[in-house]
Amino acid sequence: MATPLKQILSDLIVANHIIYSKGVVDAFGHISVRHPHDHDTFIMSANMAPALVSSEADFMHYRVSDGSPVQETSSKHFIERFIHSEIYKRYNEVNCVVHSHAEEVLPYAITDVKLRPVFHMTGFLGRETPIYDIEATYQTGELHDLLVKDIRHGATLASCFSTHDSASGSATPLPNHNVVLMRRHCFTVLGRNIKEAVFRAVFTLKNARIQTASHMLQLAAQPSNASLQEAVNGLSVQQITDSSATTQGVYDRPWDLWVVETRAQGLFKNKMLG
Repeated sequence: MATPLKQILSDLIVANHIIYSKGVVDAFGHISVRHPHDHDTFIMSANMAPALVSSEADFMHYRVSDGSPVQETSSKHFIERFIHSEIYKRYNEVNCVVHSHAEEVLPYAITDVKLRPVFHMTGFLGRETPIYDIEATYQTGELHDLLVKDIRHGATLASCFSTHDSASGSATPLPNHNVVLMRRHCFTVLGRNIKEAVFRAVFTLKNARIQTASHMLQLAAQPSNASLQEAVNGLSVQQITDSSATTQGVYDRPWDLWVVETRAQGLFKNKMLG
């Protein structure tokens, strides 16, 4: 049975505040959810800072087919909503998408150092984290502002989550990758539900912090010619598979904690709670 829409919207309000409180987003960045009763529609806030989302009136409904609003309003749209629409279009079982500019992760989208799972909570990162470089896809006359502002660029980003051939254009249930870095922009993460996507977004930041600290510590102790990639021991293939499976059963625990933490903060408002 599908989760009632009002519960989804209430959770989406809370999720906006959680990803703000955890540093996944600031004034920029966004989260969306697929409509629980209409697979071809997704929901995200109007163009506003995530921490200011507080009511059902703050949300807009968009068509998965082309990112267009289901109903025209005076509210401003997120220009990068095509990140979300094209992921939902390509992957049938993806129901939540988060886009972030987190400073902890951004260096891995700038340098050639690969973001890898380095502890047991981040097996979802997989053996590698793909990098989407929009610069390689620009056409003559386009602004090189790194923003995903149309269907074409959104579709190219969405394709980076999968190693499957998309020549047929048919949708697949789930991609091979849960996180894609965006060159000089940051990252996008997806999940089968809000709790999973938020968990992955928060722990992608944690992994980046730990990996960066590990590189710094190891390089301080090793000769200057030591290989940066070899300096830090990430998870093995078996550990990636097994830890990823284990964490799928624990999303409620961090979510429940983050809800309490977020409600205690001054910016939190959820008018759907009464």
